[in-house]
Amino acid sequence: MIKNIQALRAVAALLVVVDHWAALYGGWFQRLGAIGAVGVDIFFVISGFVMIHATAGRTISPARFAVSRIIRIVPLYWTFTIALFLGAVIAPNVIRSTTTDLAPLLKSLFFVPYEPYGPAWARRTQVSPLLFTGWTLNYEMFFYAIFALSLFLRNVFWQRAAVLVVLGALVVIGLVGRPTGFLMKFYTASLLLEFAYGMVLGMFAEQWLRLIPNRGVAWAFVAVGLSLLLAMMGIFPVSIRGYVLGPFALLTVVGALALERQGVAVRSRLWLLLGAASYAIYLVHLLSTVIVVKALAHVPVPGPAGVTVRGVTTVVAACGIGVAIHLLYERPLGRWLQERLPARIGRAAGKIAAPVIPAMPRE
Repeated sequence: MIKNIQALRAVAALLVVVDHWAALYGGWFQRLGAIGAVGVDIFFVISGFVMIHATAGRTISPARFAVSRIIRIVPLYWTFTIALFLGAVIAPNVIRSTTTDLAPLLKSLFFVPYEPYGPAWARRTQVSPLLFTGWTLNYEMFFYAIFALSLFLRNVFWQRAAVLVVLGALVVIGLVGRPTGFLMKFYTASLLLEFAYGMVLGMFAEQWLRLIPNRGVAWAFVAVGLSLLLAMMGIFPVSIRGYVLGPFALLTVVGALALERQGVAVRSRLWLLLGAASYAIYLVHLLSTVIVVKALAHVPVPGPAGVTVRGVTTVVAACGIGVAIHLLYERPLGRWLQERLPARIGRAAGKIAAPVIPAMPRE
């Protein structure tokens, strides 16, 4: 694995946790915490980058690639979505913001975006699957579908080019055509560019990283990229997020890769574990955050100190529960599914689902 990318996944997940925790308070605190939403932009760039490395130098069929992505994304997401739905059915007075209609459930399970119905704070992304954080997975699975179809092409160059052209064309349609239909607006959003940024980085990483002469410059990339990413969030409308925030997310990822190439890699087992569990943390944190906020609502710690206590507890709870789910459920379930797939596809899926990405060599 590339350790700095794994640690960056952890950072991205924690930023999103802070964002959604602050959203429960509203007002200026929500506006301040909303900068954590940039974790999604980092995730998307990393996804594009990893897909290039996960398939580099390998002959992979579209079916095998699709199986690997399904194993990675679907089981945990379906588990949480179905659990949330059943919870709303059994205890509607407790889980009030979740519909028990069948159509939203099916759309959520099969990654079909639909217009939001929930509380105002949950409408910032203009899409609302049952498990709110699943809106990003609608984009992820759409990207994976385009990538899988490109694998029908024999030439690797044309595979990469086809994905980039499709992503670029969709964004141009959204920019020039200004579609009014919900699905067309969703699938022509500028956020798609962030997957393209990551792909281009994966294709030209060696050449780009050679241009970064030392650790100081690499650290500057991370510091400037992350600082501007946080500073710009909330200033510009969501419609141009991919144009404004995407490049700074890319700069941050480039800096992290350059640092590892220069011999500066995250070696903390805790951060690497949080990175491995980032998907579970991302999916479970809304539930854990609501539980913590309600549990500590009557704790007699007023003012900033109380907010700090609740914030730290929220982050620790999300990380602890996410890591436990990853170790005890997500990882064993993934292995179990790989072992029980047809032998040929199962072996290929196992290689792709958790690829060992070689670290960038030092010169």
